[in-house]
Amino acid sequence: GAINFGLAMHGYFESINGLQEGEKAKIYVQNKYGMALGDSLLSALDLARSFDATKLLSGSKAPQIYKEISVCKEEDGELKLYRIDLLLVFEDRAVIVDFKSSFEAKEGYKKQLNTYRNIVEEVL
Repeated sequence: GAINFGLAMHGYFESINGLQEGEKAKIYVQNKYGMALGDSLLSALDLARSFDATKLLSGSKAPQIYKEISVCKEEDGELKLYRIDLLLVFEDRAVIVDFKSSFEAKEGYKKQLNTYRNIVEEVL
């Protein structure tokens, strides 16, 4: 249940951010997750629609858009795999977007985003 809900939201966000129009993204999510989610799909789509990526773009030249970036980074002698959901690279800044299905800002999420920020700063 909860995992499929999160996956459906993630798929919708990926689809609407530079890939497909909203209605096409909705059809994609319904086709891919509809049977598994049933009525929960409407909640997922309502929440996903509340995210407006255009606010990140206002007043700026169009950014380079990267999705599902996988990065291996050595930590404590081990390689760890990180996956950035969406990265918008502008001339003067980068914006990291990580989709979560929980409303709570958990400490683990904050640590994850700080790690992503460090990775992006090292590369850019």
